Amino acid sequence: MQVVWVDGSRSRAVQAALVCGGRAVNKDVGSNGSSSSHISHTFQSSHLPLTPHWPVTVNLRRRGSCALAGRVSDCKYTAIRMCYTVPPTAIAAGGLQHGRTGDKHPSAIPPTLYPAEPLHLINIGADGEEAEAALSPTMSNLLTSRQAEELHKSLIAYLSACGHSTAAQAVRDDVNLPESSFDPATTKKYEGLLEKKWTSVVRLQKKIMDLESRTTQLQQELDSATPSSFAQRRNHDPKTWLPRAPARHTLQSHRQPITSVAFHPLFSSLASGSEDCTIKIWDYELGELERTLKSHTKAVLDVDFGGPRGNTLLASCSSDLTVKLWDPADEYKNIRTLPGHDHSVSSVRFIPSGAAGAPLSGNLLASASRDRTIRIWDVTTGYCLRTLRGHGDWVRSLSPSPDGRYLLSTSSDQTARLWDLSLPDTNALKQTFLAHHHVVETCALAPASTYPYLSNLAGLKKPPPATSPAEFLATGGRDKLIKIFGTNGICLKTLSGHDNWIRALAFHPGGKYLLSASDDKTIRCWDLAQEGKCVRVVEAADHFVSSLRWGTSVFKDPAVAEGGDGGGGGVGQVNGNAGGSAAEKEEQIRCLVACGSVDLNVRVFSA
Repeated sequence: MQVVWVDGSRSRAVQAALVCGGRAVNKDVGSNGSSSSHISHTFQSSHLPLTPHWPVTVNLRRRGSCALAGRVSDCKYTAIRMCYTVPPTAIAAGGLQHGRTGDKHPSAIPPTLYPAEPLHLINIGADGEEAEAALSPTMSNLLTSRQAEELHKSLIAYLSACGHSTAAQAVRDDVNLPESSFDPATTKKYEGLLEKKWTSVVRLQKKIMDLESRTTQLQQELDSATPSSFAQRRNHDPKTWLPRAPARHTLQSHRQPITSVAFHPLFSSLASGSEDCTIKIWDYELGELERTLKSHTKAVLDVDFGGPRGNTLLASCSSDLTVKLWDPADEYKNIRTLPGHDHSVSSVRFIPSGAAGAPLSGNLLASASRDRTIRIWDVTTGYCLRTLRGHGDWVRSLSPSPDGRYLLSTSSDQTARLWDLSLPDTNALKQTFLAHHHVVETCALAPASTYPYLSNLAGLKKPPPATSPAEFLATGGRDKLIKIFGTNGICLKTLSGHDNWIRALAFHPGGKYLLSASDDKTIRCWDLAQEGKCVRVVEAADHFVSSLRWGTSVFKDPAVAEGGDGGGGGVGQVNGNAGGSAAEKEEQIRCLVACGSVDLNVRVFSA
């Protein structure tokens, strides 16, 4: 076999090592193309450029003689003029021809770089020999010696496990693997490894196919997009942004219906409670499950983030009659269990700091129960500080005011009630709202940003001051209606459109919209500037939508913005309720909505 490279018009000898019957034979190929061997072939083509440091295996067969095998070990990158190595494209193009050394090539070929790919060529020599040149990257160049050894052992273990002992012994002999290095313990170690690697490759191939499909989908969206649509998406106004299907992430892991969702005030964490007795913590940016919290023995009915400033906690309540506290800073350890209710606990809400007459309000947690009571807890001690009584049936939901002074509750007694937590228990009930004709499932106190719009519904010439904590509220019930009230008890507006029970309400932080979730599988967006007109219907789930939360806004203290100490930095709004005075803080609205459904999925909508 002769392989010759020519640099320009100057030839150069290449040392080819031939192996015959396992014995190495060195053969010098002269610069004039001559050789003492009768096996002298070259290949040329109009398509043949150059090859870079190509590891080559050459197999030769000569009629009536033994097989010869050799490897060119010192290939160099050169221009080719007269005799050539064989790149993949030459074979693919079908341009290979057989010729003798010294044949002239019609023109010089410019240098081109080709990747190492397997090559196979069969030609009949001028002297009648049959020569097969198989040029391919050798396995030793792809695997390290340790990887190759592990592959060999895996092959032998696989063959042995399948009962192919003869084949296993043949492989062991070929790779020179002694018995001592492949004892029963080693066999057990490598059993199943080959199958495991193979199935891993299949899984990776599926992931690649999924990613390719996603890439194609995104490319189609990119091709159909217009400059104006890109600008609209990039320059969306957080004060007017509304969720739109499809959801950015659909989070799947719960085995029973979702009952509640809550955003961490600072981090990209989302908690979901379910009837499967667990709480799951998700990274809503990545759409991935972070951990599962197990401690409740019955359905988890509600979850909420909040607590003392700088020490955010997660609270959960359950049909097992308890409220539990979890510490996100300590891997969500269950730090406290609060027993005391006599029936299922249906709702929990942290009470923001700043409530009048309640200096420890940052440590307060409210819980509502089927035992018809509302309890206020000190989360640092676990003590129940007070019990509010007044509802005649199951207390369904709670909503505290941004300053923590007022607490709104709804009940199966078809009423909503507003409590003033700065007053003693006997005088705490401030107002009862009567307008629904069925169970009142949910409620939301309106933030100050809604006052300019809701004051028009109330017929006010001037909106209330932003420092007034509880001027308007909304309730939703099983009568499929949403009611908007003033805190004087007057129903200002009834919003109809849902075809089933209203399960959750959330005011847009910008103040212009009210969002509602229903058992009709939709989220509806109501424009308060247009007297509550429904401006968007989002097909949010494949079953009842049981919960809804708007992403927590971030409030920055002026002192922080000016470089002051600010008492520890910005304060996160606790699931729609800002701590402290909103007038003194700069609000950064997050375009982020999450909902939970009976279809076992949590969905995250974002800009």
